[in-house]
Amino acid sequence: NGYSNDAAVNTTIGGNGPRYDAGAADTKPGSYCLLESVNDTWWMDFANRSGMKLLVNNSWSGSCVFQPRKGAASVGYGDRAVNLHNDHTGEEPDIIAVYLGTNDAGTYPDTVGKAADINYDTLIVEGANGYTYADPQTASEAYAIMLHKINQRYPDAEVYCFTIVNRNTFNDTIRTIAKRFGAYVVDLYQKSGL
Repeated sequence: NGYSNDAAVNTTIGGNGPRYDAGAADTKPGSYCLLESVNDTWWMDFANRSGMKLLVNNSWSGSCVFQPRKGAASVGYGDRAVNLHNDHTGEEPDIIAVYLGTNDAGTYPDTVGKAADINYDTLIVEGANGYTYADPQTASEAYAIMLHKINQRYPDAEVYCFTIVNRNTFNDTIRTIAKRFGAYVVDLYQKSGL
């Protein structure tokens, strides 16, 4: 709360649903997380350790790259892919971390698809007035659209795509599409030991 829905940084994220209230610790028996401050999150811990400054955190618990059975508000391939800047000051990101796919692979495994099945000629079409995108039918297609939109909107940013842990069904897609769009891969599944 106050980070993934901070409209003072980007007006489009004010409605994002935070998983934890600021300063609240989840101490219930059986709880999977003790979060006493934002510094306990992986992304703020990483920013602090590396000397980076968080610009926009356009993420929240339960969101997906592609949600075939829910509303489009939380899909990563939509407007979220192009709202990673401070729209008050115009400040742009230098580095973009993409960690999406866990909920797609876990909740909608029948719609994950494969990178090898993507027809880029019909999925992403360049026209006289920019690009148009077909409606994705799989999370793999949605991931490709998302990375393309990020590259178009933030051409100077380094993009890092994280593989997901405990669910390898989507990781080949992440690796393949990241390579196609010139993004770096942080392979949590194979190299983290988690």
